[in-house]
Amino acid sequence: MLTERGYDLENPVVTEGEDPDLVHDFSAARDIARAAEKGEIEPEDIETTLEDLSEIHDYLAEQRASP
Repeated sequence: MLTERGYDLENPVVTEGEDPDLVHDFSAARDIARAAEKGEIEPEDIETTLEDLSEIHDYLAEQRASP
């Protein structure tokens, strides 16, 4: 969803006018997922990550309609 709406997730420099928190939270969630696969993460971190991803989804659905 982020990529479809113009976010560049592979470039650490966020383009002007975009919300850097969205990209940061998504990148953090990706890192948490990788750590969770290795069993190196606490359940609370997973909960926080899921909440962040839910907020990203809600923002995109409400504020950034698909192209």
